[in-house]
Amino acid sequence: MVLHAALRGTTLYVATWSPGTSGTNDHFIFVTDQLLPSATAAAPWAKAGTVAVSANKPFLASESQNSYVSWFANNTATNWPCAKSATSAGALEGTLDLVAAFGAVPANLYLCAAAYQTANSGALAAQAPAGSGPNLDTNEFLVIPVAALRDLNANGTFDRLEPALDFKVLGAQPVAGGFSLNWASMPGRKYQLVYAGTLGNVWSNLPGASNLAGPLQLIMSYTDAPPALATQRFYRVKLLP
Repeated sequence: MVLHAALRGTTLYVATWSPGTSGTNDHFIFVTDQLLPSATAAAPWAKAGTVAVSANKPFLASESQNSYVSWFANNTATNWPCAKSATSAGALEGTLDLVAAFGAVPANLYLCAAAYQTANSGALAAQAPAGSGPNLDTNEFLVIPVAALRDLNANGTFDRLEPALDFKVLGAQPVAGGFSLNWASMPGRKYQLVYAGTLGNVWSNLPGASNLAGPLQLIMSYTDAPPALATQRFYRVKLLP
């Protein structure tokens, strides 16, 4: 299963595969600002198992045997924008305003897409992020900072990955024996710090300066200790594939 998300202003967009109108699984996308300590809440729509998110938090849901799709909040259907494709080749998608849903824009979001067998007491059939079932446990939600989901110009690239927006060196400070650099990072992405003696020179990788951003890491840093004979250094940060 797949899970897509992006943010513009206070509006969150989420999507996953559509269940179509003649499929075998109902599809859900859970959105919450906090998780329960464990999977103790009943799964929605009388499905089997439990989930680690309170029933009063929003979720997008769609039936597999017809065109029904709706956002739910406080376990009640809403009129928040949503739609789904009539075939499983398309998307189940929707938007919600974070302030309306949670009272304020949270620092982090917890997201999960799930497919349950259509019948009442239907078992968990697939999920994103991947998990083992039969429940949606706390470690089976994607936790991500809201800042990492921003796509200001709606071009399909997160701001944190665009040099013209948020992907940039934030500071370079002299420290004992070298320079301390920090840059805006995207959780789950890998970076390489490179340097050159002059701006017209060849850029070289700094040994040990290849770093993977952690799940909630929005800023990365590295301290370079150049040779004593180096009178200056220029730095760039590369986003690796």
